[in-house]
Amino acid sequence: MGQISFKELSKLPHFKIENENQMMGRFVLFAPFYENDKWIIPIDINEEIIFTEGTPIRSNYISRILINKDTDVYIPFLDFFYKYASWNDIFYHLNSLTNDIQNLYISIEKIDIFQSIKTNRTDLSELVKTEVEYILIICKSLFDTLQKIISILWNKHIKLLNRNKRNLPETFRKMVYKDKQKLTVDNIIEKYLIPDKLAEYYSGICEFYEALKILRDDIIHHGIDIEDIYVFDNGFAISSKTNLFKSYNIWDDSWKMPNDLYSIRPLLQYWISQSLRACNEFVDVIKQVIKFPPSIMPEHNVYVRTPHLKSYNQMVRELDKGVWWNI
Repeated sequence: MGQISFKELSKLPHFKIENENQMMGRFVLFAPFYENDKWIIPIDINEEIIFTEGTPIRSNYISRILINKDTDVYIPFLDFFYKYASWNDIFYHLNSLTNDIQNLYISIEKIDIFQSIKTNRTDLSELVKTEVEYILIICKSLFDTLQKIISILWNKHIKLLNRNKRNLPETFRKMVYKDKQKLTVDNIIEKYLIPDKLAEYYSGICEFYEALKILRDDIIHHGIDIEDIYVFDNGFAISSKTNLFKSYNIWDDSWKMPNDLYSIRPLLQYWISQSLRACNEFVDVIKQVIKFPPSIMPEHNVYVRTPHLKSYNQMVRELDKGVWWNI
């Protein structure tokens, strides 16, 4: 896409910046939008915007409201960055984050498909194990991408008045650890000269991140795979003797099956929900300590549409009543 003029961008009904100076070098998300009960897709042809009708299947989109709760999800982190901090060097990583989130939903749907097969195939356990490992790796990847976005934002686009500023590293571990020692909130403040609330944010999610990293490193670097997945008529389980189980204090004795086996479903939901929480809580914090340029689209939000969301939503609903599949 070429460099579209400010005047041309003003054709977009959600674009509400008063003058070009308020853009401050930010880019506009070029995505389908829903306006006046119609789906519209903007297309750049020789730096001129034309519009055509078409319904997105898998895409970010712009709307005043969430259109379909079965396929669409609102993620405050993405919405905030596309509205307030959409600089070009951040854009690439936002797209990467979106793809990772969509892939998590795909993996949950694939596990549901394996559950619906109702087969005696001996390799079904291995199929599920591969997806569990993939979900773990992607959740760790979300933290990698999150920290890259934070470091670019802080290092290149935030200017502080009356205080020094130190660059933040691109890896999350360097933010919260020195060698193998976890940094305290005071340590983080002293090392990076960041606001108290931001240091508290890092300290608060460090434990969850570290458990993810240890398990992921076992798979990627140490050749240790996830232990056996057990197949039942109503779902998939792991043993309480595994590192996967012992890494998290989320298990309820009421979930226990014979031979100390537990459904993997609460763990999958925990990994995904906590990884997304880490992204969204950063936005809650940064809005309190930094003043950003005006929103590019103050009357609209950015949503993520993925046809694979249904399985994740179903898992969340069913976990309110029990830990096993109803498929």
